[in-house]
Amino acid sequence: MKVTSETRLFFDASVLGAGAHSEQGGSALLLDVCKLAGFTAQVNSLVVLEASLVLERGFPPLSLARFCDYLAQVDGEVLPVPPGETLQKYSSIVDPEDVHVLAPAAEGESEVAG
Repeated sequence: MKVTSETRLFFDASVLGAGAHSEQGGSALLLDVCKLAGFTAQVNSLVVLEASLVLERGFPPLSLARFCDYLAQVDGEVLPVPPGETLQKYSSIVDPEDVHVLAPAAEGESEVAG
């Protein structure tokens, strides 16, 4: 697969949180590439809420501040939360706790979900 600025990557809460908490890891690198328009970041409101709650409750304030900076600086797509029937369609493929990630990634035509 050739990666271009049109390559869509759906981020889950763990990638967003890890990237915001540590500037040295692979998650931060992916977010930085999105800031430089290396490819298109995709999220939905459930993933953003999940990441912000985790960062708020268990990480230093600087991590939450970095997360907010990423949200402001990355020009990506905020996908809608899929309706129940769409979530149900993917529930047999993935753990029910992750269906809110797989369904929008698949419906949003993401090349990669992580």
